[in-house]
Amino acid sequence: MEESPARWHRRALRLGIFTIVVLAIFLLSRWLGVDGLNRQALAEFGARLREWQAGWGPLGPLVVLLIATLSVIANVPTILTILAVAALYPALTTVGITLAFWALGCSCVYLLGHFMFRDAVRGWTSRFLPRLSDHVDNNGLRTVLFTRLLMFAAPPSNWALAALNISYRDYLAGSLLGGLPHILLWCLLGPRAVEQFLTREPGWWHTPEVLMILIFGVALSGILRLLLGKPNAVD
Repeated sequence: MEESPARWHRRALRLGIFTIVVLAIFLLSRWLGVDGLNRQALAEFGARLREWQAGWGPLGPLVVLLIATLSVIANVPTILTILAVAALYPALTTVGITLAFWALGCSCVYLLGHFMFRDAVRGWTSRFLPRLSDHVDNNGLRTVLFTRLLMFAAPPSNWALAALNISYRDYLAGSLLGGLPHILLWCLLGPRAVEQFLTREPGWWHTPEVLMILIFGVALSGILRLLLGKPNAVD
């Protein structure tokens, strides 16, 4: 069957936007220059944020917020961004900035991913994984919430969730609620724990900060296992 001109134009538009977005993300990642969670990457990214903040004076925090938002879109490890921001501001200010750039970054990823991939992903899952498709349709908030609690901001999860048939309200609410424990943990304890890990200070592995992060991970995994053991029924 020959496609209608309107449908062909929509596909061409999505393909063009997809190409532009992929190229923009690649260039943005190269511009930010962050290639992993290591001491050098953290120091360089923190130095860039400090330079941008100082260069813009009173507007410095807004520039930091913008760069941090772009880092979410560019799949820069969000934990690294949190640690870089924590080097510039007190803990509570870091929490506020992180919640803001996390909400903005997730919103941008959702709008782009939903527009470019939703129809294709929904058609594929409806055909080959109907139970998964029905579950996501009926449990959007729960799906995002549990994914964020388990993976937080792992780059595949950001775009994968945005491509599913999930409403923006459920996506943003699940991302904020599920990400909040991780954000508080890394804003308050992360800078010191990561510094100890990277410098390999004697006894770093049993310092209070590291132990709290380990306990948090184990406890959260246990809670999720209990919750996921009682899934909602799918009609």
